[in-house]
Amino acid sequence: MTSIMIRIVVRDFAAWRRTHLANAESRRTYGLIDGSIYRDIDDSNVVLIHMQTMNVARAWQWFATEISMDVGVTIVRREAYLVERLDLPRSSAREEI
Repeated sequence: MTSIMIRIVVRDFAAWRRTHLANAESRRTYGLIDGSIYRDIDDSNVVLIHMQTMNVARAWQWFATEISMDVGVTIVRREAYLVERLDLPRSSAREEI
């Protein structure tokens, strides 16, 4: 499973969120699995979206659709990152949680 992080700047978070939630099924048809949404602590219109996919090429096709681009209505700018999970070393003094 590959993680994709999308960083976007929106004009209006509430309007963007409604559109994002309404398009969940469209993303699923391209093999995208929705994950968490994070907002910037200093600018609530900067959003980081975590998604996962088994097929990066197919998922990338969704980002070229008009629905994804939002035709400039609420999205000002967007950037995409492929993320690889790394297992961090554990401290021997750290208690198991």
